Amino acid sequence: MKKIILVLNSQQIGTGSVEFACYIANLTHSGLTGLFIEEPEFHQPSSLRLNKNSNIEANAANGVEGVVAEKTATKTNVQLFKEACSNRGVNVTVYPVLKDVVEKVRQESRFADVLIVDPATSFNGTGEGIPSHFVKQVLSNSECPVIIAPDVVNGIREIVFCYDGSASAVFAMKQFTYLFPEYSDHNVVILHIATPDEGTLEAVNKKIFDWLKPHYASVNFHILEGSVDNELFPYFLRKEKQFVVMGAYGRGLLSNFFKKSSADLIMRVIDLPLFITHH
Repeated sequence: MKKIILVLNSQQIGTGSVEFACYIANLTHSGLTGLFIEEPEFHQPSSLRLNKNSNIEANAANGVEGVVAEKTATKTNVQLFKEACSNRGVNVTVYPVLKDVVEKVRQESRFADVLIVDPATSFNGTGEGIPSHFVKQVLSNSECPVIIAPDVVNGIREIVFCYDGSASAVFAMKQFTYLFPEYSDHNVVILHIATPDEGTLEAVNKKIFDWLKPHYASVNFHILEGSVDNELFPYFLRKEKQFVVMGAYGRGLLSNFFKKSSADLIMRVIDLPLFITHH
């Protein structure tokens, strides 16, 4: 891996996502590109909105002041970002995105190895929750794997591959393994939730084990019985230092094992890095 993209709100940078992006860049000896979003479509300060109780001149003045304040904040945040990366020994490039944000992010992702984003990244200032509408769009449209960054970087001790028997899940395993050979000395858990009416997967499990074994220090299956909604969240609730890997998000490609609501639940409550890729 050589090129990592980090998507940032130009007005409010999440320190956790910057820290994690620098960790991944150092781990893989990769360059880091910061996409600074300044799209008015997503981000319009209150000072730019017309006030019906004031005159046109006052509204215009407030609008100019708002633009100046935004530009100043962006310049300051870009400098802080560069300094943070430099202090961590990361080679960084900054690229402003001024319009057509979702499309520009998609285009940039086409020529990147991985894209990193904070799940709370938002531009409307209303507290959308996690993941934000913008992040959901990034997940659905990205043309490279996406990593949802944790708030706190504690290192990685174990890789968890979430498996539902689908081609998408296996593709995610391969993508992660190819992108992160640096984790070859780590332990791997293949997490599967078996439904009561599910047939045996022993033959398939052996094929997965045989493929993964040469790539990692140890490979183990962890099988839970029940439903995804009941078993998935409790399993991850008290976990730490894990890297979670799953298949496609949205676009009609999401497997039954990781329904959209399940992936969203992990992002909202559990502070673990989450690797998601399309098949």
